[in-house]
Amino acid sequence: MTLFVHLTAAKNIRSVRRAGIRTQSRNHEGLPGLFCLPILPSYQLTHQWARELKRSGQRTLTAVDFRVPDDEPVFVGHYGRAHAELSSTEAAALIAECEDA
Repeated sequence: MTLFVHLTAAKNIRSVRRAGIRTQSRNHEGLPGLFCLPILPSYQLTHQWARELKRSGQRTLTAVDFRVPDDEPVFVGHYGRAHAELSSTEAAALIAECEDA
């Protein structure tokens, strides 16, 4: 199982504990999803996107770690660009191998 992290506003954590993470975002094709990143060996690389979220005004964030089956299809790509569909392990490996993870 591949381990991922999702960052959410601290005000949402009660709901996450009660009902799990909800898919509120949509990709370019309108499919529901959730922005997350595989947990990488570097803490800084794994959580650096918190800085970007804080720039949009969200100050208090909570990291939610969750597991996805290795063969589960996920979409992977840079925010705002087209995404490719890969298995969760292939997506994690692709991100880990990038120079600009």
